[in-house]
Amino acid sequence: MKELTLLFIVGLTMVSAASLKSLDTEPGMQAEDKKAVLKMMLKSLIQNALEDDAKDREVEMQAEEKEMQANDDTEMEREMEAEREEKEMDEMQAQEIAARDMELENAVDPCPTYWVHFQGSCYRYFGDRVTWEVARESCKDHYSISGQAELASIHSQQENSFAYDLFLSAAGGSSLAGHTYYGAWIGFFQPTASSTGPFQWSDGTSASDFDSWLPRQPDNAGNNEGCTHFWRRNAGDDTLQSWNDAPCTLDFPYICKVAPNN
Repeated sequence: MKELTLLFIVGLTMVSAASLKSLDTEPGMQAEDKKAVLKMMLKSLIQNALEDDAKDREVEMQAEEKEMQANDDTEMEREMEAEREEKEMDEMQAQEIAARDMELENAVDPCPTYWVHFQGSCYRYFGDRVTWEVARESCKDHYSISGQAELASIHSQQENSFAYDLFLSAAGGSSLAGHTYYGAWIGFFQPTASSTGPFQWSDGTSASDFDSWLPRQPDNAGNNEGCTHFWRRNAGDDTLQSWNDAPCTLDFPYICKVAPNN
């Protein structure tokens, strides 16, 4: 406003001096006419000065708005960057906590939940009665950090006793559940269609280091007994902890085996 007043005073002085000099040279112009012309010139000067001042103010306001917008954008970017960094930090902390929890869990129990550890492997008994193939596929649906589960393979008398006891305790002790004979599938099978070839373990481990067949078994009765289960007809069989070959289409519970987490 001070600049406008100063401009107005300077302009008024310049116009007044120049205009008066110009009007004085006009022949026959009366004093009243001179005053009217001078008044009109001053009015025009004031109008132009006000318009110029308004334009300058508009330019200044636009510049201020742009600066404020830039400051707002910068502040928003800072806030977004801070939120992004905080989110990344939270995710990293969550991953570290999960990793530590996994390490602690494995240190306490190397097996997945509900599985039992024995001599470097993890075992689980499943009580639903299914065919051998269904049992094998069900085992493959389970994993540890080390890999995929399979129907149990057995390679020593100690492991055989452990697996049999696992089946016996989970199946309800001496109860035969009304079946002619009772048992649990393990991974010993004949891969040939006619069930006449040698037995092998479904997990690919050695088939020559141990077996626990019942006397006169396997007999491949009916030429279709290509799968193996623990045999249990009565409580007296518990001391045998023996295997029997049977049609793979029979329904039995089953025992899965997987490598430990660590």
